[in-house]
Amino acid sequence: IVWVKEIRNRHWLQVMHVTKKSFQLEANIFKLKFILDIDLLKHRDAIEEILCGSKAELELEMKLRHIEEEWTEQILKFQSFKSRGLVLFDQDHMNHLLDTLGDAKTTLSAMLTSKYVKPLREEAATWSLKLDEVSEVLEE
Repeated sequence: IVWVKEIRNRHWLQVMHVTKKSFQLEANIFKLKFILDIDLLKHRDAIEEILCGSKAELELEMKLRHIEEEWTEQILKFQSFKSRGLVLFDQDHMNHLLDTLGDAKTTLSAMLTSKYVKPLREEAATWSLKLDEVSEVLEE
């Protein structure tokens, strides 16, 4: 079994549950002895499943952070209409935004169906609702 950097405290808690052993997770207390005492080979399959889940969760989290960054900092471009000033969305930019929005909504929809989304479900659902609202506004 290879321990990966993706493993979070929630995954260590799952390992404790599977092995029915507990240990301290604080960095200054956590020791190799704790890992050796849990009899890893006896619980190999369950622990590997936890590790695979941690990798999948990290991938989902990275996608969510990308969407969050992209849409938190999105800039709208306007163009002039007659003598009224900048009152219309720039059409080329709008098309790009709608494409980007569609991609983000598709990614969020896929995330929300993943079995690994549980720790991120609420945040992903919130972003999905936000982007639905953005979509409605932009399409009008």
